[in-house]
Amino acid sequence: MHNAGRAQFRPCETQLLTVRSLLKKLPPAIAALLLQVAAVMLMLLTVKVMGPHESPLLFALLCGLLAATFSFFAGLAKWWLAIQLLFAPALVLMLSAKLPPSLFLGAFLILLLVYWSTFRTQVPLYLSSNKVWRALEHLLPAAKLIQISPSLIWVLAWVEC
Repeated sequence: MHNAGRAQFRPCETQLLTVRSLLKKLPPAIAALLLQVAAVMLMLLTVKVMGPHESPLLFALLCGLLAATFSFFAGLAKWWLAIQLLFAPALVLMLSAKLPPSLFLGAFLILLLVYWSTFRTQVPLYLSSNKVWRALEHLLPAAKLIQISPSLIWVLAWVEC
């Protein structure tokens, strides 16, 4: 029996929809990481079959192109496509700069400290304005306000005994 009102899916489209729905259940950063890993694995398989590329940057560009394509079909936000496309080439270029690893670790830890709640909650940090500062100063006159980034305020308050 043929149902004219229902869309008919081919097996490949059904599998794509299944993968997409599985990725939608994950935080976008984890989905992007999995897609990046899938792109690298596919490129490594290609290298094994066809032989190595002469340039690590070409390999990274192809990985980025694959990851961006996977991200598009997975339904990630458009800004993830640029990140996926440029991540592997940026990694290769930074490794070729021969900077000390402690620099990258320090930068990662600072970014993790500032943006961890954004990863957990998927709520972006909003820029604090002068209005926010004045309201906090009015509400907490004995507090000291420290702004560690343009979008995050830490309030330190102490009680005088």
